[in-house]
Amino acid sequence: SDADFEEVARGPFGILELIYKHNREDLEGNYRLYIWMNRSNHTEWKDSLHDHEKSRGLGVSLDQAFNPRFTGFLRAGLQDKSVSQVDLAVSLGFEWSGPLSGRDKDVLALAVGLARLSDDYEDAAPMDTDNEQMAEVYYTFHVNEHLLISPDIQVIRNPSGLADADTITILGVRAQVLF
Repeated sequence: SDADFEEVARGPFGILELIYKHNREDLEGNYRLYIWMNRSNHTEWKDSLHDHEKSRGLGVSLDQAFNPRFTGFLRAGLQDKSVSQVDLAVSLGFEWSGPLSGRDKDVLALAVGLARLSDDYEDAAPMDTDNEQMAEVYYTFHVNEHLLISPDIQVIRNPSGLADADTITILGVRAQVLF
């Protein structure tokens, strides 16, 4: 759980995921339910003497094609508020295939998300806090059969839950080479 590979069997992170996939009338859907446990030591926000606590959570991940060109998604997860900075994370969005005439393989996508700070963390935090909010837009250009280029913009408000922090804007470009 601490990713240093020393004593790798102590405090493992485990996850169980159940997946249901369907394809009805060429409208694919993927539905996932998962639970997880992080057995490394965590400290309770309200009582620092409790520093050998475990963390656990559960979540859902849903994506569904509504027609051949539009797919929507929803992701949500909950985790233990007594030891976690964020107790609820939610994101939703869509993907639009072929948004421009003659560019059927291109994809435009938009997503928004929220990371809600746990009440226990907010009570213990020495600074002004607020929920983190995110938005992302990208466009994937299919240059040819082997090359995809995706410009991307991400905006994060209240990064890490810091209410006084500046909003962050991230511009990026991803290139994928397929062979």
